Amino acid sequence: MAKVLLIEDEKAMSDLIAVKFRVEGFDVDQAFSLGEAKAKLTTGPYQAVLTDYLLPDGNLPDFLAQMRQNPQTKDLPVMVMTNYVSNTGGANGQPTPA
Repeated sequence: MAKVLLIEDEKAMSDLIAVKFRVEGFDVDQAFSLGEAKAKLTTGPYQAVLTDYLLPDGNLPDFLAQMRQNPQTKDLPVMVMTNYVSNTGGANGQPTPA
């Protein structure tokens, strides 16, 4: 069974995503902050990371850069998601083409 680390600070959203992945046969370990995720990455082998883009305790691009510099996590697949969309369009607040 593939083990996935899910990083999502909103517990209800994390639980919803975790249930879906578990139903599909994945072993899901939940972290609710980048700090918690860093600790979990040192303790167990994961086959993938699924993470929210906006997290309250750090900068995701910096976290991903650190992962790529670590021999244990440098090749770990990462999927980034967000449920935030601004009024200007796009997940990062940048206008998107029509």
